[in-house]
Amino acid sequence: LTHDIKSTLTVNNYFGVLQSVLSGLGIGVLPDYIIEDFPTIRRVLTDVESGEVPVFLAYPEELRQSKRIAAFRDFVQEEIFTHRQTRKAIEAESATNV
Repeated sequence: LTHDIKSTLTVNNYFGVLQSVLSGLGIGVLPDYIIEDFPTIRRVLTDVESGEVPVFLAYPEELRQSKRIAAFRDFVQEEIFTHRQTRKAIEAESATNV
């Protein structure tokens, strides 16, 4: 971030970044959970970590009491929690093997 490198492509969603990286346009900033299913993508800046990014679920106000929305929200929260726990376990195991 200390260099003023001009970007040739600006994308505001992970899917667009993923497609750009898969197409060979260069490197991109992607969360680890997105690239898990793409073994051809490899991490380049191994010593750089980003902070956690908040996740927001947006839906119309009239769906606030919807059981489907609640079920989806609970599912997403559980998936995020499970992924974080799995990631911590992998990192702890890697640290003990060094």
